[in-house]
Amino acid sequence: MPPKYPQALDEGRLEKAERVLCEIFEVSELREHQKLAGRNILQGKSTVYDVPTGGGKILAFCISVSQKVALVVSPLNALMNSQVEALQKRGIPALAVNNEKGTGSIDDIFEIDEGGQIRVKHRVIFISPETAVSTPFHEKVLKIRTFREHCIEVDVIHDVLFKVGLPQDSARIAVSNAKYNIALSVRILQHPGSTYADLFTLFPVEPDAEFPQTLIYVNNRKEAEEIQDFLRRHCPSHLPTSSVETRLPLMSRI
Repeated sequence: MPPKYPQALDEGRLEKAERVLCEIFEVSELREHQKLAGRNILQGKSTVYDVPTGGGKILAFCISVSQKVALVVSPLNALMNSQVEALQKRGIPALAVNNEKGTGSIDDIFEIDEGGQIRVKHRVIFISPETAVSTPFHEKVLKIRTFREHCIEVDVIHDVLFKVGLPQDSARIAVSNAKYNIALSVRILQHPGSTYADLFTLFPVEPDAEFPQTLIYVNNRKEAEEIQDFLRRHCPSHLPTSSVETRLPLMSRI
C-alpha cells in the first residue's frame, strides 16, 4: 500500500536529480507538469498523469530513478522498445518486457547481488498490460514490489480510478491535447489513388521554400515504400532525397 502521508523530499537532492536529467536528455529545463508529477511519484502520492502523446511523460518517471525504480505499463510494444533503446543510449538501465522477440523476460528484472539479496537490475522497466496481469508477474514481482496500474481516459476517470484501485481524491496533473499549430483540411482526390499524384501538393510551391515535417500514414509497408520512391523521384532539386524516408509504424515521413 502507498504511504498514508506524503514522504518528505530532500530538495537539494531533487534539484540535483532534475539538473542531471536535463543534461542526460539535453533539455534546458523540465516542464512544470513533469516536475510536479516527479515530486508526486517520489512522495508516493497516487496521481493521474494525463498528458498527450509526446508530452514528455517519460521524463517525469525518470525523475524518480535516482531514488526509486520506475515501472511503466504501456500497450505499445514498438514505442516501449524504442524508449528503452533511447534510455540505454543515455546510460539509464532500462528493460522492456512484452511478447515481442528480443525483449526481456520477467526473470531479467532481477539479479542476486554478492550478499545473496534479490535486487532490481534496471531503473526503468516497461511492461505490457498482458505481462502486468500474468501469473508469473504477480508471483515474482508483486510479492516484493508495490504496483499501481496507470490508465487514463478523461471521460471515464471515475471508473478508471475505481478499477485500478486508486482513491477518488488522487492528485491529477492534466495537460491539454490542443494543438494550436495544427489545422484540419480535407482535399478531394483529383487523380487515382494508385498514382500518388495528389501527393504533389505536399511539396512547397515557392522555390527554396522551407518544407515542414509531414507524416503520411498508410496501411502497409509496401505502400509506404512505393510512396517513398515516388516522392524521392519527384523531390524538388533543393531538397535531398534522404529527406523522404519510411519508418515503422508504417508511414512515409518528409
